[in-house]
Amino acid sequence: MKKAIAVLLSLALVFCTGIVVLADNTISSVEPPDNTASKNVTATYTPGAEPATYSVDVIWGDLQFEYKAPDKVWDPASHVYKDPENNLGEWIAAGDNTIEVKNHSSEPVVVSFAFGYAEGYGADDFTYSFGEEDSIELPAATPETTPDVKVELTLSAVSVIEEFEGPETIGTVTVTIAEPSEQ
Repeated sequence: MKKAIAVLLSLALVFCTGIVVLADNTISSVEPPDNTASKNVTATYTPGAEPATYSVDVIWGDLQFEYKAPDKVWDPASHVYKDPENNLGEWIAAGDNTIEVKNHSSEPVVVSFAFGYAEGYGADDFTYSFGEEDSIELPAATPETTPDVKVELTLSAVSVIEEFEGPETIGTVTVTIAEPSEQ
């Protein structure tokens, strides 16, 4: 019984005295009557990263052409039809031959257009054009704008094309999207 009373008295003395709290090398004393201590909690804000994000739409037109060969000329001396001089025929657009690129990216992009001839065709047969520029830089998208470029593929005859069964692949258009180079 004496031990129990001694323990109770010891506990009573402990609870009646101030308690020292250690936090972050700062000493605070708990003061009666509330037996509390306070310390402000601080924080700093680090914004989340805004990584470069690329999202580009490529909208293809039909990219179909018809080659209209020149009308032959009858040669009364040889009794055969011949190709006319200075008439190479023409490439006629058979649909919408545009390529449109829309930049939804958070960064500017460089859009380049290229044409590759299919096997059996080359610059000796026809030339191609995408208009004034084969490459253009589009700025980053904003909430108000979606930068875009629209080009039209045209073909021009360089020589008379031999007859072929159609439709036949005469080439491939490639659109390349790249980051602008640092100047």
